[in-house]
Amino acid sequence: MRKALFAVFLLLFLGSASAVKVRSHSIEVSIEDNGSASVIERYAIEFESVLDVDEFQENKQRNSSGLAAWKADYPFFFPQFGEIAGNKLERSFVSYDEESNTLTLEYRLREAFPSLLADEPRTTSWSISSAQLSAFQKENLIVIPENTSIEFNLPSTAEVSEPSLPAGASLVGKTIVLRGLTTSHLDMKYSVQKPIVQTVNSIQLIQEFISNSSNLALIVVGFIVIGIVFLKRKELSERIETYIVEHSELEHQKPEEEIELEV
Repeated sequence: MRKALFAVFLLLFLGSASAVKVRSHSIEVSIEDNGSASVIERYAIEFESVLDVDEFQENKQRNSSGLAAWKADYPFFFPQFGEIAGNKLERSFVSYDEESNTLTLEYRLREAFPSLLADEPRTTSWSISSAQLSAFQKENLIVIPENTSIEFNLPSTAEVSEPSLPAGASLVGKTIVLRGLTTSHLDMKYSVQKPIVQTVNSIQLIQEFISNSSNLALIVVGFIVIGIVFLKRKELSERIETYIVEHSELEHQKPEEEIELEV
């Protein structure tokens, strides 16, 4: 009797653990210019009974935002682009929205997400390969289920090589979207334009200044002033010398006058 009750309890426990089902799964990978990436995974879940809801609430209170605890309770919940894809996490955070029944996992990768193909003076070329989607590999195929969407948000200056996208993928602006597709190989390539460093060209500045008609008057006045100074440079030099001599004599006379007054 006790064995039968224990078996029933065990079945109920295991059944409740597997009764949490994933209705839809969306992944958003935001990639920066240098290949660094942040990932947001949203799991829209549903429950088969009130008991499943109660157990989930207990697990939620116990697990808080700890990823390891959530993975232990719900095997489907893990970073799809984490260790299974050869990447290490820099940080992670788990949250749950009661209203939409959405379990969210946010994490940032420690190293670059795409593979660097070439680093040239004006552009950097990258590739998102099959290795990054190891979590979706089944019998040497990459299978993205119909209820799963993956968005790769590329930098604003990225240029995507559309021929490198698999059949069924879509490109919306700078975002590559994978949903409900199967492919044997993945090698999505894109390049990022590097910012152009502005250099100051003194010759160009002079040419632009001269070409402006409103600056002609200033140029003429400047030449006139320079010409006057050049023609009267000797007279100006003598005046300056006279001024210096006169003022130096006055400075020497002041102490003598003060001494006579003291005597």
